[in-house]
Amino acid sequence: MTLRTTPDGIRLCSWPVREIELLYGKEWVKKDAVAAPGTPVRLEGQRETYDIWATIEVQTATAVTLMVRGMAIRYDVVGKTLTCDGRSAPLAMRDGKISLRVLADRTSLEIFAADGAISMLTAAKVGGGGIEVASEGGTARVLELRADELWP
Repeated sequence: MTLRTTPDGIRLCSWPVREIELLYGKEWVKKDAVAAPGTPVRLEGQRETYDIWATIEVQTATAVTLMVRGMAIRYDVVGKTLTCDGRSAPLAMRDGKISLRVLADRTSLEIFAADGAISMLTAAKVGGGGIEVASEGGTARVLELRADELWP
């Protein structure tokens, strides 16, 4: 936990500790890829535990979804809302972009946005699939999608 200055003033923010990088294993990265309806941007990793970073330029999409092992983290562009597993938080874009960080372990997802001003924790329904970014209603440019495997 730390205090940060935001456009709305000083806020208490939550962010993973830097030492988590000591647990990094294999890394998967995609940069400058376009997600279009029916054509998501996928990473090849098929592990259980990750530290995931996504920076997405929304472009013409009406919604963007980051899928992590079958769990949807959805950003509604019009409503400016981030939603996962029935939990929602307001999230404004910055310069037409959103940035998300997700810690995924075997039983939960911890989602961070707006440099930690927004954090959500949800029980993970362990499902199939890896990591992908999908768009609805138009295109979104995935500036970077990175997943670092976390060793148990």
